[in-house]
Amino acid sequence: MAWTEEALAAGMAMSARTLAAVLDVVWMRRAGADRIERRQRDRLGAMVDHARSASPFYRELYRDLPAGTPDLSSLPVVTKPHLMEHFDDVVTDRTVTRAEADGFLADPGNIGRPFHGSYLVARSSGTSGHPGVFLLDERARVLGTAIPRVRGSLTHWFGPEGALRFLLTGRRSALVAWTEEALAASMAMSARTLAGVLDVVWMGRAGADRIERRQRDRLG
Repeated sequence: MAWTEEALAAGMAMSARTLAAVLDVVWMRRAGADRIERRQRDRLGAMVDHARSASPFYRELYRDLPAGTPDLSSLPVVTKPHLMEHFDDVVTDRTVTRAEADGFLADPGNIGRPFHGSYLVARSSGTSGHPGVFLLDERARVLGTAIPRVRGSLTHWFGPEGALRFLLTGRRSALVAWTEEALAASMAMSARTLAGVLDVVWMGRAGADRIERRQRDRLG
Protein backbone atom coordinates (compact mmCIF):
# COMPACT_ATOMS: atom_id res chain seq x y z
CA MET A 1 0.00 0.00 0.00
CA ALA A 2 1.40 3.37 -0.98
CA TRP A 3 1.05 6.06 1.65
CA THR A 4 -0.19 9.41 0.40
CA GLU A 5 1.60 12.62 1.39
CA GLU A 6 -1.43 13.72 3.40
CA ALA A 7 -1.50 10.41 5.28
CA LEU A 8 2.22 10.66 6.09
CA ALA A 9 1.84 14.25 7.27
CA ALA A 10 -1.10 13.28 9.46
CA GLY A 11 0.87 10.36 10.89
CA MET A 12 3.85 12.54 11.78
CA ALA A 13 1.62 15.13 13.43
CA MET A 14 -0.23 12.45 15.34
CA SER A 15 3.04 11.00 16.63
CA ALA A 16 3.65 14.13 18.71
CA ARG A 17 0.05 14.19 19.94
CA THR A 18 0.16 10.46 20.71
CA LEU A 19 3.34 10.94 22.75
CA ALA A 20 1.62 13.69 24.75
CA ALA A 21 -1.37 11.39 25.29
CA VAL A 22 0.90 8.50 26.37
CA LEU A 23 2.55 10.74 28.96
CA ASP A 24 -0.91 11.82 30.16
CA VAL A 25 -2.03 8.18 30.51
CA VAL A 26 1.12 7.33 32.46
CA TRP A 27 0.56 10.35 34.73
CA MET A 28 -3.08 9.42 35.30
CA ARG A 29 -2.14 5.85 36.23
CA ARG A 30 0.12 7.29 38.93
CA ALA A 31 -2.51 9.81 40.08
CA GLY A 32 -4.66 7.13 41.66
CA ALA A 33 -8.15 5.66 41.33
CA ASP A 34 -10.02 8.77 42.50
CA ARG A 35 -8.41 10.98 39.87
CA ILE A 36 -9.05 8.36 37.18
CA GLU A 37 -12.73 8.11 38.17
CA ARG A 38 -13.12 11.91 37.97
CA ARG A 39 -11.57 11.89 34.50
CA GLN A 40 -13.92 9.08 33.43
CA ARG A 41 -16.99 10.95 34.74
CA ASP A 42 -15.94 14.18 33.04
CA ARG A 43 -15.39 12.47 29.70
CA LEU A 44 -18.60 10.45 29.93
CA GLY A 45 -20.58 13.62 30.65
CA ALA A 46 -18.94 15.42 27.75
CA MET A 47 -19.70 12.55 25.36
CA VAL A 48 -23.34 12.34 26.41
CA ASP A 49 -23.76 16.11 26.08
CA HIS A 50 -22.20 16.06 22.62
CA ALA A 51 -24.32 13.11 21.51
CA ARG A 52 -27.49 14.84 22.71
CA SER A 53 -26.68 18.07 20.92
CA ALA A 54 -25.32 16.70 17.63
CA SER A 55 -27.00 13.32 16.98
CA PRO A 56 -30.76 13.04 16.32
CA PHE A 57 -30.62 9.37 17.27
CA TYR A 58 -29.05 9.97 20.69
CA ARG A 59 -31.11 13.09 21.30
CA GLU A 60 -34.21 10.91 21.14
CA LEU A 61 -32.62 7.96 22.97
CA TYR A 62 -31.41 10.15 25.88
CA ARG A 63 -34.46 12.42 26.09
CA ASP A 64 -35.46 11.07 29.52
CA LEU A 65 -31.99 11.17 31.07
CA PRO A 66 -31.61 13.80 33.81
CA ALA A 67 -29.23 16.70 33.30
CA GLY A 68 -25.64 16.31 34.44
CA THR A 69 -23.20 13.44 34.17
CA PRO A 70 -25.17 10.17 34.09
CA ASP A 71 -24.23 6.89 35.66
CA LEU A 72 -22.98 4.57 32.94
CA SER A 73 -25.55 1.92 33.92
CA SER A 74 -28.38 4.39 33.27
CA LEU A 75 -27.59 4.74 29.57
CA PRO A 76 -29.97 2.79 27.30
CA VAL A 77 -28.35 -0.19 25.59
CA VAL A 78 -27.99 -0.11 21.81
CA THR A 79 -26.90 -2.86 19.44
CA LYS A 80 -24.66 -2.72 16.40
CA PRO A 81 -27.48 -3.69 13.99
CA HIS A 82 -29.63 -0.89 15.46
CA LEU A 83 -26.82 1.64 15.08
CA MET A 84 -26.11 0.58 11.51
CA GLU A 85 -29.80 0.76 10.62
CA HIS A 86 -29.95 4.38 11.82
CA PHE A 87 -26.39 5.32 10.83
CA ASP A 88 -27.24 8.69 9.26
CA ASP A 89 -29.01 9.82 12.45
CA VAL A 90 -26.41 8.32 14.78
CA VAL A 91 -23.36 10.17 13.50
CA THR A 92 -22.69 13.53 15.14
CA ASP A 93 -21.20 15.03 11.96
CA ARG A 94 -24.33 15.83 9.99
CA THR A 95 -22.41 15.94 6.69
CA VAL A 96 -21.59 12.20 6.90
CA THR A 97 -23.87 9.54 5.38
CA ARG A 98 -23.72 5.75 5.31
CA ALA A 99 -23.92 5.67 1.53
CA GLU A 100 -20.88 7.94 1.24
CA ALA A 101 -18.91 5.95 3.83
CA ASP A 102 -19.69 2.67 2.04
CA GLY A 103 -18.62 4.18 -1.27
CA PHE A 104 -15.37 5.41 0.28
CA LEU A 105 -14.62 1.96 1.75
CA ALA A 106 -15.39 0.23 -1.53
CA ASP A 107 -12.46 1.97 -3.25
CA PRO A 108 -9.09 0.35 -2.30
CA GLY A 109 -7.40 3.56 -3.43
CA ASN A 110 -8.79 5.27 -0.34
CA ILE A 111 -6.87 3.07 2.11
CA GLY A 112 -4.63 5.42 4.09
CA ARG A 113 -6.68 8.48 3.14
CA PRO A 114 -8.82 10.40 5.64
CA PHE A 115 -12.57 10.32 5.08
CA HIS A 116 -14.05 13.83 4.84
CA GLY A 117 -10.52 15.08 5.35
CA SER A 118 -10.35 14.15 9.03
CA TYR A 119 -11.85 10.74 9.90
CA LEU A 120 -10.48 7.23 9.95
CA VAL A 121 -13.30 5.07 8.58
CA ALA A 122 -13.21 1.27 8.82
CA ARG A 123 -15.46 -1.74 8.58
CA SER A 124 -15.70 -4.54 11.16
CA SER A 125 -15.22 -8.12 10.00
CA GLY A 126 -18.89 -9.08 10.41
CA THR A 127 -18.19 -12.33 12.27
CA SER A 128 -21.31 -11.69 14.37
CA GLY A 129 -23.36 -11.60 11.18
CA HIS A 130 -23.70 -7.81 11.31
CA PRO A 131 -20.75 -5.85 9.81
CA GLY A 132 -20.32 -2.36 11.17
CA VAL A 133 -18.95 0.88 9.76
CA PHE A 134 -17.16 3.14 12.23
CA LEU A 135 -15.60 6.60 12.11
CA LEU A 136 -12.86 7.80 14.43
CA ASP A 137 -11.89 11.44 14.78
CA GLU A 138 -8.41 12.61 15.69
CA ARG A 139 -8.93 12.53 19.46
CA ALA A 140 -10.31 8.99 19.36
CA ARG A 141 -7.38 7.83 17.22
CA VAL A 142 -4.84 9.44 19.53
CA LEU A 143 -6.35 7.94 22.69
CA GLY A 144 -6.92 4.60 20.97
CA THR A 145 -3.21 4.51 20.19
CA ALA A 146 -1.89 5.90 23.46
CA ILE A 147 -3.77 3.68 25.91
CA PRO A 148 -2.67 0.35 24.35
CA ARG A 149 0.88 1.71 24.14
CA VAL A 150 0.88 1.95 27.93
CA ARG A 151 -1.27 -1.05 28.83
CA GLY A 152 0.22 -3.21 26.10
CA SER A 153 3.87 -2.47 26.77
CA LEU A 154 6.28 -5.31 27.48
CA THR A 155 6.70 -4.17 31.07
CA HIS A 156 2.91 -4.18 31.54
CA TRP A 157 2.58 -7.71 30.14
CA PHE A 158 5.66 -9.33 31.69
CA GLY A 159 6.95 -6.94 34.35
CA PRO A 160 10.40 -5.29 34.12
CA GLU A 161 12.34 -8.56 34.50
CA GLY A 162 10.14 -10.40 32.02
CA ALA A 163 10.49 -7.60 29.50
CA LEU A 164 14.28 -7.72 29.84
CA ARG A 165 14.27 -11.50 29.30
CA PHE A 166 12.03 -11.02 26.26
CA LEU A 167 14.54 -8.62 24.71
CA LEU A 168 17.72 -10.52 25.66
CA THR A 169 16.57 -13.99 24.55
CA GLY A 170 15.74 -12.94 21.01
CA ARG A 171 12.00 -13.50 21.23
CA ARG A 172 9.98 -11.99 18.43
CA SER A 173 6.60 -10.36 18.03
CA ALA A 174 4.58 -9.92 14.85
CA LEU A 175 2.14 -7.43 13.38
CA VAL A 176 -0.66 -8.91 11.29
CA ALA A 177 -2.12 -6.39 8.84
CA TRP A 178 -5.04 -6.73 6.44
CA THR A 179 -4.36 -4.66 3.33
CA GLU A 180 -7.30 -5.54 1.05
CA GLU A 181 -9.74 -3.23 2.80
CA ALA A 182 -10.08 -0.85 5.76
CA LEU A 183 -10.76 -3.51 8.40
CA ALA A 184 -11.06 -2.35 12.00
CA ALA A 185 -8.82 -4.90 13.72
CA SER A 186 -5.56 -4.93 15.65
CA MET A 187 -3.97 -7.84 17.44
CA ALA A 188 -0.93 -9.46 18.99
CA MET A 189 -1.03 -13.25 19.18
CA SER A 190 0.59 -16.65 19.23
CA ALA A 191 0.68 -18.87 16.13
CA ARG A 192 -2.29 -20.88 17.43
CA THR A 193 -4.30 -17.73 18.03
CA LEU A 194 -3.35 -16.46 14.58
CA ALA A 195 -4.77 -19.63 13.03
CA GLY A 196 -8.00 -19.07 14.96
CA VAL A 197 -8.18 -15.44 13.88
CA LEU A 198 -7.71 -16.34 10.22
CA ASP A 199 -10.52 -18.88 10.57
CA VAL A 200 -12.78 -16.23 12.10
CA VAL A 201 -11.95 -13.79 9.29
CA TRP A 202 -12.71 -16.46 6.71
CA MET A 203 -16.02 -17.27 8.41
CA GLY A 204 -16.90 -13.59 8.40
CA ARG A 205 -16.52 -13.51 4.64
CA ALA A 206 -18.42 -16.80 4.21
CA GLY A 207 -21.73 -15.18 5.17
CA ALA A 208 -24.44 -15.47 7.79
CA ASP A 209 -25.67 -18.93 6.69
CA ARG A 210 -22.22 -20.47 7.06
CA ILE A 211 -21.77 -18.79 10.45
CA GLU A 212 -25.11 -20.15 11.69
CA ARG A 213 -24.18 -23.68 10.57
CA ARG A 214 -20.86 -23.39 12.42
CA GLN A 215 -22.68 -22.21 15.55
CA ARG A 216 -25.17 -25.09 15.38
CA ASP A 217 -22.37 -27.62 14.85
CA ARG A 218 -20.45 -26.32 17.86
CA LEU A 219 -23.54 -26.21 20.07
CA GLY A 220 -24.37 -29.78 19.07
